[in-house]
Amino acid sequence: MAHLQFRHVAKIYGKGVRAVDGLDFTIPHGEFTVIVGPSGCGKSTVLRMMAGLEDLTEGEFFMDGVVMNPVPPQKRETAMVFQSYALYPHLSVYGNMAFPLKLRKMPKDVIDRRVVDVARSLDLESLLQRMPRELSGGQRQRVALGRAMVREPKVFLFDEPLSNLDAKLRAETRIEIAQLHRRLKTNFVYVTHDQVEAVTMGEKIMVMKDGRLRQYATPGDLMRRPADCFVAGFIGTPPMNFLTMHIEQSKDGLYLTSGRLRIMATPGHVRRLVRYKKNEVIVGIRPKDLYLKRLRDDLKPDEDMQSMAGRFILKESLGDDVLYYLDVSPDFDKKQTMIVKDDAAADADAGEPLDVCVDAKKIYLFDADTEKAIPVQEEGVE
Repeated sequence: MAHLQFRHVAKIYGKGVRAVDGLDFTIPHGEFTVIVGPSGCGKSTVLRMMAGLEDLTEGEFFMDGVVMNPVPPQKRETAMVFQSYALYPHLSVYGNMAFPLKLRKMPKDVIDRRVVDVARSLDLESLLQRMPRELSGGQRQRVALGRAMVREPKVFLFDEPLSNLDAKLRAETRIEIAQLHRRLKTNFVYVTHDQVEAVTMGEKIMVMKDGRLRQYATPGDLMRRPADCFVAGFIGTPPMNFLTMHIEQSKDGLYLTSGRLRIMATPGHVRRLVRYKKNEVIVGIRPKDLYLKRLRDDLKPDEDMQSMAGRFILKESLGDDVLYYLDVSPDFDKKQTMIVKDDAAADADAGEPLDVCVDAKKIYLFDADTEKAIPVQEEGVE
């Protein structure tokens, strides 16, 4: 296990292009950390800097309190599993797995023991004499894992290792990697652009955008307390709905309005807005917290479960769930789409008015200019 730390780290390419900028984070011993974000956000660069395959332009990388910047890749106690498997085509499964140990000039009996032990744990014993071209994608991925495991590193680094697998095999391999982490109890740092992989595998997740760390938290905290609109929209499937709404004070309370949409703010929202001096706020609503009124006769609009109007666009069936796309814009000139996720199916004609119920307690509030979450102002209040 290792304690990993980035301190003021930046990676600058060419003409001042900052692929990574101002990274500060600490990964404790034995944690499974996932780095997630859109393509080009710098997540693979972070992994390569940990492995020593990229130099840091600024800042320091520590492993167990030791600065690793000057340490060459072969002397770092890390092992990397690549997206493309990176197996040697002229070597057998045994040869690929034994290769890093032969580089260290380890005794043959030690190499044999480690390779066989790891092959047994990954169900590769019967494949040790095969060549990579004779293996399926899933088997090649297990060989790449095995080659990393025989080194017994302090840190495993995974660079989108499942992106070349089909959906069924990807799900199976996710489970294998998670079980491997529980068995080895060492640090796993896993890079992916797939937020489903991130939330199902990671104990904690780093969300990156444009080379910067936007939030580092548990999957639950990212869902319940996103730091900004980007995190809120990136984590969760389907993505969160965002509406720019006006803040209106009336005799009976505070309202958030946008055209035909009108939501009465709960006491929790009022506490968040007490020091907010702007007239507009970004409101986030997850599709699972919206309900089509025609499908939910038992839902009666009240202070929390409030009703809004929209126009039907289309629906998508996902098997157990159905996604409904509604136009909730104030007028027909500027379309604003909202997604409703339900487990019941209903037919509607394009443009047909549909009432939507929203649980007002579950909406999120973000600053209209910075897009950062508006925090609770009172100590200890959710």
